[in-house]
Amino acid sequence: MNTIVLKSYYLTRSLYWLIGIGILLSTFIFLDLDMSSSAKYQISTTIVGFGSIIVIYLNRLEPHYIKFDSDTFTIDYINKLIFKPATKIYLKKESTVLLKNDSFILYDNGVKQAIVRRKALDQKDWEILKKYFAG
Repeated sequence: MNTIVLKSYYLTRSLYWLIGIGILLSTFIFLDLDMSSSAKYQISTTIVGFGSIIVIYLNRLEPHYIKFDSDTFTIDYINKLIFKPATKIYLKKESTVLLKNDSFILYDNGVKQAIVRRKALDQKDWEILKKYFAG
């Protein structure tokens, strides 16, 4: 059974955006709004808290690793807390793959199960997965 480990590219990028936007909004809140300090802290933490939930939700389909053999493949997801099961086994014959420019979208019985991004893989691993799902 072959195993390909993916980097958390999309999660890392999303967290950078969350931190950047959180810092900008918090700076605006603390410098420009005439409120008590506790209200400013509450608004800032609420924004970052909701942003964190959104980042976790957007990363629900990002795989941590994919193990595959001739007729089945197993996907373990990065997000193991909420929104997605930890590990799942799929049959290759029941799954379809949509290849976009820089990503694979894996469907099982018509339901989107994973998004594999090219930037999360080495070139060699990308070609291995491309060949596996093509055949």
